[in-house]
This record gives sequence, C-alpha cells and structure tokens, in this order.
Amino acid sequence: MLDELRRGDWAPRPLRKWERDIYGARDRFTRLYGRPPTSEELSDALGITTGRLSRLLADLAKADVGSLNALVQSDDGSAIERIDTLASADRDNDPESAAMHEKALERFRSAFSRLPPREQKVAVLLHVYGLTLREVGDVLGVSESRVCQINSAIRRRLRLQLGAEHELFDEIAA
Repeated sequence: MLDELRRGDWAPRPLRKWERDIYGARDRFTRLYGRPPTSEELSDALGITTGRLSRLLADLAKADVGSLNALVQSDDGSAIERIDTLASADRDNDPESAAMHEKALERFRSAFSRLPPREQKVAVLLHVYGLTLREVGDVLGVSESRVCQINSAIRRRLRLQLGAEHELFDEIAA
C-alpha cells in the first residue's frame, strides 16, 4: 500500500525525507524553546544554508497537490469548494467582471445621453464610425480644430459626470 502511495506522489522520496527532517527539527525546537524557529535557527539545526532551506520549502510547497473540489471555509464561515475561491484571469468569461462592465456601460450611456445632440453626433462620428477630425468637420460644416475642441469638451463633460470612475471612462473611451 505504501508503494502505491509513493508511486502516486509527485515529490521524489529525498524531498519527502527532507520534509520529515524539517518538520521534525521545527517540532524539537518549538518544544525546547517554546517558540517556532527562525529560518537561520532551523537551517542550523538541519546543517544546511538558509538558501537551501528556502529552496526545499519552495519545492515542498509545489509538491503538495490538493483537490480543487475540496471544501474550504469562505469569508462568511460557510463551506465552499476551493475552485470557487479562485479568481478568473479571463475577464471575458468572468461573470463578476462582465456584470461590472455592463453596469459601467449603463452609467456611461446615461452620461452620454445627457450630452447636447451636437456633441453626441461628434462623438459617434469620431469614435463609432472612426471618421477623422477633418471628415467630421466636413459633415458638420466646421473646421477641424473646432471638432477637436468639441471632442475635448465631450471628454471633459463625461469625466465630470462619471466623477471617480476614471478607470471606466478610460476603458470605454479608449
């Protein structure tokens, strides 16, 4: 039975021996002095350098494999699966991120709807249709520099309306 457990272990046997030695030395030190040892004290007790001890502890941390379906205690004290505690790195598939983005878009749309119609038209022509300042100026019958001024005013108004949500503005207006 032990052979089968060892065969399924990711860590090599010498690393598991070091694990037993490290925890044994830590227990002896704690019983003797009534406190856990520092890294230097533990490495002295094992007869190795602190660098070697750090590498061994890092290897041991990597060797411990646990199930993502194991139950862990959440912040509110209830039991949840470990996989539910992991944050998603994929913002497109993360429901929380998607909900926050949708709410942010709603706030942006609301602020945009409060802009004067001419400024809305300039923003749509520039940022939705991708026209140049000159092309927007031709559509509106104004100069390129006037379109630039209007666009700056739009950005100022939206920043003012969205207040502290500058990250939202930057993400949507980019």
